[in-house]
Amino acid sequence: SGCFRLTNTDVIDLFKRVAVGAKVVVE
Repeated sequence: SGCFRLTNTDVIDLFKRVAVGAKVVVE
């Protein structure tokens, strides 16, 4: 089961987490 599927909600949540993490690193 190396293949997995992301729903739009998962992608949005992941993007938000990455965006917040990047913002913290920049600041």
